[in-house]
Amino acid sequence: MPEDISRKYKSETLKYFNNFGMEGTGMFAMIAKGPNIESDYNWENTDLLIEHANHNGAQIHFNTVITGHIDIFPQWYKDLDPEQKLKVLENHVKAVVGRYKGKVNFFKLVNEAVREPDEKYLGTNLNKAELIADIFKWAVETYQEGRYMFNEFGCLIRDEIREPFLKLVDDVTKLGGRIDVIGEQAHSGYHPRPFFLPPDEQLNKALDGIHTRTRLPMMITEFDMSPKNGNYEGGSIDPNKPVTCDGITYSTWFDYQSYAYNHMRELCGSKDYIEEFYYWGIIDDPTITWERENTGLFDENIEPKKNMIRLLLSLEKREGKY
Repeated sequence: MPEDISRKYKSETLKYFNNFGMEGTGMFAMIAKGPNIESDYNWENTDLLIEHANHNGAQIHFNTVITGHIDIFPQWYKDLDPEQKLKVLENHVKAVVGRYKGKVNFFKLVNEAVREPDEKYLGTNLNKAELIADIFKWAVETYQEGRYMFNEFGCLIRDEIREPFLKLVDDVTKLGGRIDVIGEQAHSGYHPRPFFLPPDEQLNKALDGIHTRTRLPMMITEFDMSPKNGNYEGGSIDPNKPVTCDGITYSTWFDYQSYAYNHMRELCGSKDYIEEFYYWGIIDDPTITWERENTGLFDENIEPKKNMIRLLLSLEKREGKY
């Protein structure tokens, strides 16, 4: 990002938001270039982000200490034997939590674990619940006062994700893992209505059901909506054409997107167990091709997008937890 755009990004985002996360900057593969913490770890980007937030009085969460997908781990990790992998994971958790204790508001400790096989999780000899319980124990041992999140994607829209996740939360807790907060990514526009929010009835049922089962506070960690959901037939929509949802016609899909961004925030804000709400990909960046398009509140020049101006103004003047 050019320096002038970077400065504008920092000033504009601080104007509208008081809570920030990292867009994958804290992931294992981004920091750990080898198993030796002293010589192989590169902390530069995470240090700069956390220092920026701390200096400006903003809250920041660490994303992500342990990613639940083995394919995202670097090859040097995959080449280790199971016992070595387990020790590397323990050292990594303790190093990250120890380095940033007192500087971040919570750690997204484990992210997206449900879709991986239960046995020999992340290449260790432990099953999924056992390893995740250990990860939470290592974090608490390192920093008792920290807050630690178990985060997942798809729990609001798919029973086949939500139910295994809730069982995993139960199993980890029974094994002594201290989960402090549940995170839900909430990328939207997939199911059951492509390019639209799920019906309020479904959202309320899923959110309330997760809280009833876990009795834990929740956060919406990654909310967005895109007119392009994938490179498959029917995976995109022309966002400049009118759309109708729930009997209301919007002049463009972008106008609906603006409504959805505000409505989802208000729906979650009405629930006392949902502590925080995070938009994902708030800047449109055409150079990042693996992300979905047009999810931002700002364009690539950090100018408020026309359909998002009213929402940004409400964020700037807001009072309350979001």
